Amino acid sequence: MMRAPLLWTLALERRAGKPPVPQRAVRAPGLRHSSLTCSSTLAPRSSPETRPAALRSVRLQVLYLFGALVACGPVVAPPVTRQPDVPTVDDTDTDGFARPDEAAETDEPGPDTGAIDTAPPEDTGDTGSPSGGGPTVPATDVCFPGASNQGGTCFPTIPIGAWGGDWDWPASADPRYREPSRVVDLDAITLSTKVAPNFTAGEFLVRSKGRYGILQPHMVERLQGIRTAIGAALQVTSGFRGPGYNAGVGGATFSRHMYGDGADIFSSALSIEALGARCQSAGATYVQLYTGHVHCDWRSDPLEPAFYGTPFAPPAHPADLPVVSATLVPGVGTAPWTAPATGFDEGEPLRVWTAWDASGRSLGRVVATAYTPPPAATDIQVVVGGLVTLRAPR
Repeated sequence: MMRAPLLWTLALERRAGKPPVPQRAVRAPGLRHSSLTCSSTLAPRSSPETRPAALRSVRLQVLYLFGALVACGPVVAPPVTRQPDVPTVDDTDTDGFARPDEAAETDEPGPDTGAIDTAPPEDTGDTGSPSGGGPTVPATDVCFPGASNQGGTCFPTIPIGAWGGDWDWPASADPRYREPSRVVDLDAITLSTKVAPNFTAGEFLVRSKGRYGILQPHMVERLQGIRTAIGAALQVTSGFRGPGYNAGVGGATFSRHMYGDGADIFSSALSIEALGARCQSAGATYVQLYTGHVHCDWRSDPLEPAFYGTPFAPPAHPADLPVVSATLVPGVGTAPWTAPATGFDEGEPLRVWTAWDASGRSLGRVVATAYTPPPAATDIQVVVGGLVTLRAPR
């Protein structure tokens, strides 16, 4: 009901000779095809001389004000003055000038408008590591080949405290036997994590043997190489042992099991001798053959810095390898020959017997603790633990 007086009132305002002000077009409420033009600023109050007679009525003034509020709103933003176009430069930007669509760069921060910045951060290509290849790994983390055999499987280490007792390593002037400064907390890692394609951490670090452990990556890499080469399962029968646990099972004073680079292994796909040969081919410093497993260790390889700090240059010829010995005892009458041994701290050493006749022809090889040579044998030999070779005439 107010649409016609409102339109008429605004029309009279335009005819009254009001001072020109910037205009904006708005659609009159309720009209489909008509639009009104209203001031973008409040118009100055008109005098009785310039005010149209039709507006002198209080009723029409009220209608005028109401119509202006409905059509234009109570607050209208000031007009925006358009700047003249600036001549642009060639988009190839070969002359050093910025293109008109590029914002000027500055080291000064812009004004804080209080608005939340939802734009994504600039991609600088920095992934966090000095080489840009991935997040930075702390120097105190120990890393392994992992399931993919490409590296990147890492565990944190913690410093060794004044724990004493079970965690006192024997003193030695040899840098290969220095006490570690850090260990892995087995309660802080997942033991089922693969440290190599065919090995998990739990195969080397057993919680029932202690809460802390050491596992050197170079040993894991060598064992994975053996596993890949034989194409069959390789079982770890003993990995890390803390000093206290090692002493409790009668281990050697400087057993490499305490240093994380020695392991006992077995494979049903290979003989003990063949598996020992694989360890030697993989660069093991020390290999012992037992009746049920092979001990392999890499004590002459540089120690892992995460556990031992700065690596060292290992000696070319280790002089402190375990001392083992054996004695060949001929059988009397029908009694078998034996070869008692000492220094083999992990069980009964493997004994491989061979006999020859008078012409030097081999009469065969036998793996056994005791040996009864054939009647034609004139010479008997035994290799104990893969380390001690004894031979005697019959």
